[in-house]
Amino acid sequence: MSQGLIKSPWRGLAAALIALSALLVAACGGGGSSGTDAGLDAGSPAATTAGFRVKGDTSQVCDAGFQTLLVAVPAAPPSTVRIHYNRPSGDYSGWTMYVYNAPGQAFGGWPGAAPTGTDDYGVHWDVPVSTPEFNFIIVKNGGGEREPSNWSGNTGDQQQFWRVADGTQVWKLQGDATNYTTNPLLTPDISAVRVHYLRKDGNFGAWGVHIWPSSGLDVAGLKPGVVIDQWTNAVPFSDFNNYAAPGANEVVFDIPVLNPQGDPSRKALEFIIHGKPPGGDPNDKDGRNDNIRVNYAALTIAGGVGSVWLLQGDPTVYTAAPDTRRASTTEARAYWLDDALLQWPGVGTDGNFKLYHSATGQIVVAKDKPVEGADGALPLQVFGGTVPPAVAERFKFVAPGLVLRLAGVGKGELRKRLGSQLVLVQENAAGEVQNATLA
Repeated sequence: MSQGLIKSPWRGLAAALIALSALLVAACGGGGSSGTDAGLDAGSPAATTAGFRVKGDTSQVCDAGFQTLLVAVPAAPPSTVRIHYNRPSGDYSGWTMYVYNAPGQAFGGWPGAAPTGTDDYGVHWDVPVSTPEFNFIIVKNGGGEREPSNWSGNTGDQQQFWRVADGTQVWKLQGDATNYTTNPLLTPDISAVRVHYLRKDGNFGAWGVHIWPSSGLDVAGLKPGVVIDQWTNAVPFSDFNNYAAPGANEVVFDIPVLNPQGDPSRKALEFIIHGKPPGGDPNDKDGRNDNIRVNYAALTIAGGVGSVWLLQGDPTVYTAAPDTRRASTTEARAYWLDDALLQWPGVGTDGNFKLYHSATGQIVVAKDKPVEGADGALPLQVFGGTVPPAVAERFKFVAPGLVLRLAGVGKGELRKRLGSQLVLVQENAAGEVQNATLA
């Protein structure tokens, strides 16, 4: 946890352990460089580390096999993801695919390999992967021409991202940034787009949907009396069909669309989520510069309904529910505003919050599991008041987010724990970790 007034030695300890491991490797003559391109950003790779303690002569460590130092991590079972590629002209000469984080470079170094096969759609690459997600770039003649990417992590070189859980078949079209899960040249049968909209701040009343008749909307399918196409009067989420609020940080609603079965040129729905007066600014598009575009061919459609997930401040249109939770005892993602208030950006208000402590640094956290190794916990509750102006000014650099305060605990009790490992945890009703960060 990034800190204002309160400091904990466990932040420094985490860095010291990393330095210790580096010194041991150096002492044994280790070191070297990775073959991974430093300029390419992974989607969200998982890493596992093992802590250890060395006393006395380190030659025993240097002479030991790797299994002495590292905890074995079972490799994910390998699989193959087939990426299809269509160019209407049928000209695929010079086009290659570069793959990384699969792990490593699945098709060798830049610019990768030519297609591994052909089919009725065009060409395809069979990508061997043993990681939950990977990145790829489709290029011609070494990168002079590239297919576009709509991945939020794209740094300008048109790197694309795919999560294996979303399917083992991907369809790409020339000049189209979408990663389709079904053949986009086929006509989908869809009558509604189901939108799952998640906001960490839970403030849905200040936001709404701007939509217009030519957006792909089936106007006749709206509820009677719903008024559309008014920029300063966005449609409340609750005015759409099948509205529901399954939690404090999510709303779900259906937008009726004109079915492409009646006209194959109907490829997508477009709309905008922006601020709704008086509490919201209509010019604030919640982190997006362009319209939200939902390509029907990218959706998994059942019963005429295809679903998308939209996250506060994230321009990506997800076609499967993203897991945005993070549980770590080494990352610091929250801030002590004073000796009673903490601000935790990117975390919702639902669930229970606790500040776990361990005098010996034994706390272990994992998503959907109870906390282990703690000596105890101090209760926290969502702060419903106003952060003092002086404090708010001092921490104005902190991203907006959940504010918590110690509940029924004296400041002296917290100060007694400052020499301990402190981990801030969000739990569900069953006491399972949803998010966690070093305090």
